[in-house]
Amino acid sequence: MSFGCPVVAPRLGSIPEVACPEGWFGYDPTDPEGLGVALQAGLAVPDPTALRGRILDFTATRYDWGEVGRKAAALYAAILDRVTPRASEAVRN
Repeated sequence: MSFGCPVVAPRLGSIPEVACPEGWFGYDPTDPEGLGVALQAGLAVPDPTALRGRILDFTATRYDWGEVGRKAAALYAAILDRVTPRASEAVRN
């Protein structure tokens, strides 16, 4: 998505939550024809250039690597606090 490309992926895990709704062609992984149908839908997009722009806008406004890093560090610090309160100081610094 960060390259503005549509995503063809199964409806599993967090993929439905993070994918650009317009640029995600999800499928049921238990459906033997699901992947093929999703690929055909992705290839049938009438204006791929416009879709690319919408995917890039979606990604840029929702996913900031600095923020992702801060959230990951806070999560690791919280986990370390449960194990040993002093260890989390290293993560925060």
